[in-house]
Amino acid sequence: QHQRNARGVQRVRNLLVDGVLASRQFERCEEDTRDASVDILPTQLLRAFLPRAFRRPVAEGEEKPYVALVEASLQSGQGFEASLRAGIKGVLASPKFLYLREPAGPLDDHALATRLSYFLWSSMPDDELFRLAADGKLRDPAVLEAQARRLLRSPKSMELADVFAMQWLQLEALEAIMPDPVLFPAFYVGDTSKAMRI
Repeated sequence: QHQRNARGVQRVRNLLVDGVLASRQFERCEEDTRDASVDILPTQLLRAFLPRAFRRPVAEGEEKPYVALVEASLQSGQGFEASLRAGIKGVLASPKFLYLREPAGPLDDHALATRLSYFLWSSMPDDELFRLAADGKLRDPAVLEAQARRLLRSPKSMELADVFAMQWLQLEALEAIMPDPVLFPAFYVGDTSKAMRI
């Protein structure tokens, strides 16, 4: 279970980092690293990155600790991409990324988007969920149901069957089970034990 959860976190990390580094905004910033306005560029990129990493709007100034990491790396002589990665690593080590933090009381639209996506896809919300959450539409029962059906139609929803069943029934422990060969000889014939591995 811990291995699968770690793989899931790593997959989301890779998607987020690759998305930032492949963005047109990053390409423009990289070209302007010698420009006098370079000090504002990490802020622009990280402020675009943080709402996706934290799965919610980011408060003014919340990016400052991560921008400081980028600036310290730049001042040490590292290139722009390496310095930006330093800031991104700080974001991805934050409890705000690693844990689902929800406000007290009724869930807001961003918390609903996050719950729905991680339940059905075991991954972060996609662009459509982010957009609906930003527009305040997910608390509409009809919209929420339509989004649940959309997510279930996606191949990504197989994660629900795999992860939920494995965690609920502790299926990963099956690999450690060695039945009595006298009572259960069929287990050791052919690919039975291999077929039980998830």
